[in-house]
Amino acid sequence: MTGPIDVLVVGGGLAGFIAARTARAAGRRVVVVARPGGATASWSGAVDLADDLVETTPGLHAAAFARGATLVDAVERLAGRRPRHPFAFHAATASTLVDDALDAIMQAAPAMGFVRRADGYNHVVATALGTVKRAALVPASQHLDVAECTTRAGAVLGIVDWLDLAGFGAAPAAALLAHLGATGPAAMSPTIAVVQVARTGAGVFRDAREMARAFDDDGARGRLLAALRGALRALPVAPTHLLTPAVLGTRPLDDEALRAIDDAVGVPLRELVATPPSMPAARLQTALRQQASVDGVEVVDGVAADPVVRDGVLRSVTIRRATGTDVVEPGAVILATGRFLGGGLVRDHVAREVLFGLPVVTDGRVIGDTFVGDLAADHVDGDHAIFRAGLAIDGRSRPLDASGRPVADNVFAAGHIIGGYDPARDGGALGVAAWTARQAALQAVR
Repeated sequence: MTGPIDVLVVGGGLAGFIAARTARAAGRRVVVVARPGGATASWSGAVDLADDLVETTPGLHAAAFARGATLVDAVERLAGRRPRHPFAFHAATASTLVDDALDAIMQAAPAMGFVRRADGYNHVVATALGTVKRAALVPASQHLDVAECTTRAGAVLGIVDWLDLAGFGAAPAAALLAHLGATGPAAMSPTIAVVQVARTGAGVFRDAREMARAFDDDGARGRLLAALRGALRALPVAPTHLLTPAVLGTRPLDDEALRAIDDAVGVPLRELVATPPSMPAARLQTALRQQASVDGVEVVDGVAADPVVRDGVLRSVTIRRATGTDVVEPGAVILATGRFLGGGLVRDHVAREVLFGLPVVTDGRVIGDTFVGDLAADHVDGDHAIFRAGLAIDGRSRPLDASGRPVADNVFAAGHIIGGYDPARDGGALGVAAWTARQAALQAVR
């Protein structure tokens, strides 16, 4: 690896690639050091940014298919409820925040065909478990809003039950989805049918990923879709829309590919929000790397180690790859290595960040060797402080050391490694990662 590097991004998930593209757009030479794993690799397929109903039990205070507030209002309410949330730094410009985050995702992975609602609200999409999720963006392959199905006269939603696929039962998912839709104030229940597809003789696929690989083959895809079309003809009432587990191929699906599938089936066929590890996550990783290459971002598979900080400035970092080791002297470094799942944070006696050994904090206090049980609520669905654990940052996105000072003037943090928010409980995961990545990159290129 020769020549000066302006910005070194450590982490190859959504946050890392958005940070890299943002810095590259400013004319900098950018290198991403990537390794497998992390939150992006376990993504379900729906991008959430903020959801003011995320803690509402369906059927008690709101209909299961309700959209809640607009994204802008949801961001403002979230920032007010979580004063240490990254959004709280910029809640006064919530409209710009929403646009910046969602535009960054759509531009970083255009092959995914992400769809945003024009009215400023969340989509309401169905999951493979029979629940619903509100999301700011959905890829084209999952673009079927179940809340809209409730308002269309004669709409019938079919859940595909492939007998060739192990591990998924359409009947329980359909029953739970129908139950949720029929409960609560202003209940909205779509007509839901199970579409059982007979075996095609291809053998039983162990999981959705294996079936998705079969869909990559023209012949196998044709047989599977023909079997689905035959199953539809046998139904007394034909569905107007279909949802399937995420099995429609391993590559990102553009509009042309989806039209070909719809034509083969005769009904729009879209995917359910998946359970990890999922094919939508694999497609997103592919799309991110492809677009990064188009934009001139250099990507190397490896691990960053042994940073040298002198006089308050990071001077060098070692990059270890399968083919050798390089010592580089970047102008700036952006940490986008994720939390415990991504390997950016570890707990070996004490909780710490991996590259610099920075302290992990939650709710303003350093975790250190604190017993994890003391950071958890008394019941499963409680407010667990451990899930908000991460790095503390300053107003310039620089991670702070044990004394509360930036570890270096040219080191920044992006994505899930930042503390102060619980991606699941706050209703924002990849959306938050995208926005913090842009902020970190804008600081890095100053």
